[in-house]
Amino acid sequence: MISNGLLDYTLYTRILKLCPSREASKYGLLVHGRIITYGFASSLILNTALIIFYSKLLNMVMAHKLFDVMPKRDVVSWTAIISGHCQKGCYEKTLLMFTEMRRAGVRANQFTYGSTLRACTSLRCLSAGMQVQGCVEKGRFVGNLFVQSALIDFHSKCADISDAQRLFQMMSRRDVITWNAMIGGYAIRGLTKDSLFLFQLMMREGPECALNICIHVVTSKIKWYC
Repeated sequence: MISNGLLDYTLYTRILKLCPSREASKYGLLVHGRIITYGFASSLILNTALIIFYSKLLNMVMAHKLFDVMPKRDVVSWTAIISGHCQKGCYEKTLLMFTEMRRAGVRANQFTYGSTLRACTSLRCLSAGMQVQGCVEKGRFVGNLFVQSALIDFHSKCADISDAQRLFQMMSRRDVITWNAMIGGYAIRGLTKDSLFLFQLMMREGPECALNICIHVVTSKIKWYC
């Protein structure tokens, strides 16, 4: 919609969602300029959309500049900056921002937990991961499939494989991410027979999967450090 020569701010959000690649980034930069020019710079929704835009470009310097000056932040804006750091591989910063979010009194959602657990897994940081799991168990995402898969990946690579097995067996529903997390956990521990058995079980139960990824996970020889 155009009102008084200006695009409605919801259209700016839609345009930014269409500009996640470097090839299309110039259009996102133009939108950012217009947001500033036309007085939308204080919009929570637009600032969050811009943080997501810059995070997908792995430009966390600009994403943080926007985040730091936001007059108000919600769980979506916090998750955007946390996920951005995780995607760039800045795992320590991911955990730091998660801690700051909790201090600010903002409750995490499933995507916040997913990114934070991925950071713990990548750092092989058992203590931090257990603290995040404690937060999950106190909240409403304990049965969330996305979070459960992240917990299985964490336990299978950082903690006791039996804890990952227990979580996996307790799940009433599983997707290909869940299966791959458990299969990958066995592979990392050198439990090749268990990996192959679970892969065969997955194929019998019928979820679609990327066969080349599964074979790579099963056959990869990855040294695990405790």
